[in-house]
Amino acid sequence: MLSSFIAASILFSMLTIAAPTAQKTDVSDCPHKVFDKPWTLSQIAIYTPAANSTWQNGTVQFHFCDRNERLNLDTDCFGIVKDGVCEGEGGGYVLCDNDRVEFKLTKEGDIMVARAYNDDCLGEFPYNYGRAFGEKQAEMHTAISNLAGTTSTQDKMEVPITAMA
Repeated sequence: MLSSFIAASILFSMLTIAAPTAQKTDVSDCPHKVFDKPWTLSQIAIYTPAANSTWQNGTVQFHFCDRNERLNLDTDCFGIVKDGVCEGEGGGYVLCDNDRVEFKLTKEGDIMVARAYNDDCLGEFPYNYGRAFGEKQAEMHTAISNLAGTTSTQDKMEVPITAMA
């Protein structure tokens, strides 16, 4: 009986020593601001079909780039434009290729972007999840216009982060 107790004690101490421990993020490793740089949207193109075109919907596409420290992310975004608006079902956001980035295009030409991220400076799992939002009016220039429709482009724009949740 005593030998079973000793064996169990030794096994327990070996398991607790070998068990992985969660690494805590040192507060000094956490900058005051998670986002200190705006996002960059590039290669922005919006296609609008002509009134008499067989195409009913337009398209919007761009490349999203986040160069904030610890949160680097590049992805392409594409969506269908109906009646001058691009949004997901029920008025929600449209997912980009990397589903951590979503966007909407308003009738006024504002591109609204949402970006999900994990940051241990926010807290331990599951509290290390956040979302950031940005919005900016696009300044499109007509690149191609023909009987099928118009494609407007903008090479690049910086989108400031306007809210976080």
